[in-house]
Amino acid sequence: MPFPAKSSAPSSAPVALRHSMLERAAESRITLFSAPPGYLLADGLSAVLSERGRPTLWVRLGPEDHDPATFLVSLIAGAQRLCPGIGEATLEQMRRQPGPAVGWPSLFATLAREFAEVLPRSSAVVLEHTHHLNDTHPTLALLGAHVLAGLPDTFTCILTSYHRLPRATLPAHTIERGVSDLRLDDRDAQTLAKQTDAALSKPYVQRAIDLTGGRVVAFASLCTASTVLGSSLIQQAVNRATGTDDLLTRVARAYLVAAGAGAQEILALALRLEYSHPSLVQAALGSAAAPSGPWLQPLTDGWMRVRSLWLPALRAALRAAATPRHDALRRATDYLAGQGAVERAVPLYFELGDITSAAQTIAGHIDTLMNLGQWETVATWLNLLPTPTLRAWPALIYAGGEIAVAQADVNSAQRAFSTAATLFTAQHDVDGACQSLLAESTLAAWRGDHTHAQTRALAASTIAEAAGQLWYQGWAVWQLGCLAAAAGQLDDALVYFGRGVAAMQTLDDSVVLEILHMAEELAFRQRDLQREREFHRQAYFAAESAEHEAAKRLSALVREPPVQLDRLLEAHGWTRTPLMLKLPVPGPQLEALEEPESPGLWESLLRVIGLRRPATNATDPVPVRVKEAPPTGAGGLLRSPVPEPAVPLAPSNLPILLPADTPQPAAPSGDGEILPSEAAPTASPTAPDPARSSSGEPLTPPDAEGKVPTLTAYLLGEFRVTLNERPVESWPSGRGRLVFQYLLTHRDRPAPRDVLMDVFWPDASPDSARNSLNVALHGLRQGLRATDDVPVVVYQDGAYGFSPELHIWLDVDQFERHVQAGQQLEASGDFAAAAAEYEIAAGLYLGDFLADAPYEEWPVLTRERLRVAYLDTLDRLSQIYFSQGRYAACGTLCQLILARDNCREDAHCRLMRCCSRQNQHHLALRQYQACADALQEELNVEPATATKQLYERIRRREHV
Repeated sequence: MPFPAKSSAPSSAPVALRHSMLERAAESRITLFSAPPGYLLADGLSAVLSERGRPTLWVRLGPEDHDPATFLVSLIAGAQRLCPGIGEATLEQMRRQPGPAVGWPSLFATLAREFAEVLPRSSAVVLEHTHHLNDTHPTLALLGAHVLAGLPDTFTCILTSYHRLPRATLPAHTIERGVSDLRLDDRDAQTLAKQTDAALSKPYVQRAIDLTGGRVVAFASLCTASTVLGSSLIQQAVNRATGTDDLLTRVARAYLVAAGAGAQEILALALRLEYSHPSLVQAALGSAAAPSGPWLQPLTDGWMRVRSLWLPALRAALRAAATPRHDALRRATDYLAGQGAVERAVPLYFELGDITSAAQTIAGHIDTLMNLGQWETVATWLNLLPTPTLRAWPALIYAGGEIAVAQADVNSAQRAFSTAATLFTAQHDVDGACQSLLAESTLAAWRGDHTHAQTRALAASTIAEAAGQLWYQGWAVWQLGCLAAAAGQLDDALVYFGRGVAAMQTLDDSVVLEILHMAEELAFRQRDLQREREFHRQAYFAAESAEHEAAKRLSALVREPPVQLDRLLEAHGWTRTPLMLKLPVPGPQLEALEEPESPGLWESLLRVIGLRRPATNATDPVPVRVKEAPPTGAGGLLRSPVPEPAVPLAPSNLPILLPADTPQPAAPSGDGEILPSEAAPTASPTAPDPARSSSGEPLTPPDAEGKVPTLTAYLLGEFRVTLNERPVESWPSGRGRLVFQYLLTHRDRPAPRDVLMDVFWPDASPDSARNSLNVALHGLRQGLRATDDVPVVVYQDGAYGFSPELHIWLDVDQFERHVQAGQQLEASGDFAAAAAEYEIAAGLYLGDFLADAPYEEWPVLTRERLRVAYLDTLDRLSQIYFSQGRYAACGTLCQLILARDNCREDAHCRLMRCCSRQNQHHLALRQYQACADALQEELNVEPATATKQLYERIRRREHV
């Protein structure tokens, strides 16, 4: 509740005291009176407006009104004197959408609409002392742009200020009046003296006008004093005075000659507070008798105001008695605090040095102050409170944390919430502890600290459940559910959401229940879709397996006589039956067809339809074919690539034979030499091949099911490997896994043994390094065999590589392929297709290259190259999203960029634009502060000029 005297209009004034300029202002749209104290007689203005039949909203502003929220509350209090209930819509909007968080323009515009719809069409709005709306704050500009400009033309708006205001903040049609317009001339002064029965001769009137500079308040006071004290005394004062203050001081002393100490004390209190009221005086001094004089301006509701022009004169006249007693001022302050005039009481407590009462008063009204968005005022007061006092009022520390969040000072907010939680817990304040813990959890989640966020939310849930506080218990499990859902733990999220529903059903809170039910429904839906996707994935591989089986059977039908051959021969005879069906392909002839220079027609047809391919030697390079499953997942950023088992180009059962002099892979012996125990049988030029029958047919195929062995490896993020769709889980304890990662990274060519020895054992002797390599490879082969008994790593010509029969799928290959494809499509102008490629690439990048080998030197260059490619991909994709108006998705990508490089000023600017275009101006301004902090902390530089200009445009709510 604002200080009631602020909205008390002057109660009455004789018509003779009106200035002619006031008549014009009462009929104008907007008038600004810019003049020092004493030139405008507010009593006369009130009388003129009353005579014109204009209901008047009168507000006398104070220093506290530079806070936009306090100013709105003051305006609403003044309006409710005319129309009870007006402004409630604005107050409700302020509670739901505090100005510091969502912006002020909509709140000021809402109040203007309420005034236009509810107040009488001929109303007048008078705002005294608008110089308190400091131009360093947005309040004055908001008043001009959204209130004054939004009122109907039938309204009269009058502003007074002790100095000139920036014209740019006021509507263009505002009429400004200054000292020259308000100064009394000799004729008006003579008329005023005559009408008030002031027996002042013409020379004294002229002398008084010169002394006071034509201030109407000063001259009117002299006229009133001459009727009370006598004209001779006033003329004597006029003769001896040297200026306005000296003249008024002499008059004040004449008035106070007969005033006793009690009356002087009452006047001293009024001087300090600038206002007086019988109940206030009674509470402070136990007396209601105040000395009358021309310095008091009567207001409605029994309030009196000391005219500003008289303040120096009265202090000079009272001298030492001008300062009220400490205990009297303290009781007056208590009275104001009890009446809800917090904006006046708290500064007085600070002036009295009563920090405890100031903190207690703030804490008693902190909810109202925060709900209405008076955060600037609260922050000013909190900065004046010492830390020991604040610790006695943890609610104030918590409020400071919320203000810090709005100012993008997340570190200060985190400390405030943590401290508040500890203090609330020590005071056994369950509500405060839970609220602080949940706030702390939220900040941790924003920073990506999932563990800390979950820990604090669990603590809040435990405290609330133990105390039976269902409200915070419901919100705690809601927080836990959101954290679980974000981590992909949908079953846990559903459990938490269900607990939240149960808690809120007991409270019968339909609004919160609706939110919880919606979250629960979405979590169910996401889980069902995941399961459906997995089902289709399995069905996809099942269909692929069936396709391979059909291909194998078709190949067998072409290669060997069909089972229906006898019936075919019986029906058509030998000569009419095609040769390809009558006889199988001879073994020697099949081997001779390894690479015919000119294949026959039938051979060519079989190759075209994919049922025959040339035989390959072990020394020939075998291409690694990669195919990616269709991307799934919203937005493409969460898609997981699925390796497709290779479809054989032909059902060739030819074994891969190594030359007789090729070294074979073997187990290490004790001295590090290669033993033949694990080597494949060496083929002899003369001996029959033990893997073939006498007819040349292979006895055992490479895979019992006719499939090509498949190795899938994820090198981006967590290292994972599957062999024939089975995860490799048994890794050797030594460097075998690192050697395997090195071979995958350099898969385009086998790695010589000496290179591996130099990379992984650079400081060891050759024999020791060779033995260590053999041990590592032996352990690696054993681990791979534990998953599937297919050859993976082979040794040939002094180098280690992968079996040529092995189909290899690597996420790195796919990532680079999609990045390159996206860049080509973007260069050609096909931005939609480019975005699709970039989305797949971003989804493949689950982390930095070989992130689990941070201390190895050989992956560093590749890791940095891929990281730069990933950030460039996010940047290109975010630009496409921005151009398509997908601001939320663009903002998410910018946050991903900044999570890895918070000094990317271009990403900060794009995120600011995204927030601004979604009407989240406060988040855009907060992002600028985060940008400035990061640049200062990391690089010790300021944001670029363009970034600062963007900030200013957003602050002015311009389109960016």
